[in-house]
Amino acid sequence: MIIKPVLAVNEAKLAEAAAHLAGIIYRPPRDAYCTVEGETVTIHSEQNGCFLKVKELRNLLGEALCRAETAITVPIGEWPAPLTASELKGYGFDTVMASYTTTVAAGNPDRTENVRLSAAAINGYLMAPGDLFSFWAVVGEATLEKGYRYAPVIRAGEIVPGIGGGMCQVSSTLYNAALLANLTIVERYNHSLAQGYIPLGRDATVAYPGADIKFINSRDHHVLIGSELTNNKLTFRIFGPPMEERVEILSGKAEQIAPPVRYEKTDALPEGVTELVRTGVPGYRISTWRVVYRGDTEIKRELLSHDYYKPRETVYRIGTGDD
Repeated sequence: MIIKPVLAVNEAKLAEAAAHLAGIIYRPPRDAYCTVEGETVTIHSEQNGCFLKVKELRNLLGEALCRAETAITVPIGEWPAPLTASELKGYGFDTVMASYTTTVAAGNPDRTENVRLSAAAINGYLMAPGDLFSFWAVVGEATLEKGYRYAPVIRAGEIVPGIGGGMCQVSSTLYNAALLANLTIVERYNHSLAQGYIPLGRDATVAYPGADIKFINSRDHHVLIGSELTNNKLTFRIFGPPMEERVEILSGKAEQIAPPVRYEKTDALPEGVTELVRTGVPGYRISTWRVVYRGDTEIKRELLSHDYYKPRETVYRIGTGDD
């Protein structure tokens, strides 16, 4: 009598073991990427992903049981990374297309830290042709958990402490680099008050989650954004192939608006005594254009904005109290 052994497989146990093994083996692919330090761009190689070939593993286990084998080679598949280092090298990031620098005031280390954090979040950001950059989509909301600190911000025309104060200098500096790289601006707002770190008409305020700075890579090639904060100088650079055009940002003559004067009565001062509480700041109206040249020939003139910066009033206290 010939007896043929029948092998029975516990499918539930096999599926459980395969799922556990698949979780150990699984690794998603990682694209090649760039890091930027100053004017130096470093390209880092991609890493292919891997996964367990579950169906093939089951077949191999069945064959091994039939042959009384005690070991098999686990079948692993490879998952190629979509973006390779060789592709990145072909984008020509060895050229600084445009750059812009502003000075960060040294007197407030909390504000400087906010500038550093938000600029670092943008450093190395890659844009394909047609991609849209949004400051808030890239940087995200400023929170204490992320390391942002309280520093002066403008709210309702007043300067008050707020988390992330100083981020507007980052957005404004980046805005000017994008202008000079001849990228298409989609959204931008000026501050309600004039800012000392940047010329009138050249600022770009941000306020989460509303006011944003957005621009499109309207060129026919990839661009890479780099940021650097060194010796209280914040610089944004746009890397890509050399530009064939030259860009200038021009502003008309600013119309100055005198600050209004407000008097507050107080019995804390003797009657007739006047005390200066706050010196006012003028307001301005100004128009700004972007002019594009090829050689010495102007090929495009674009109105960027008509901006209004409201004046900040001068405030006096007038005494009404007893001598």
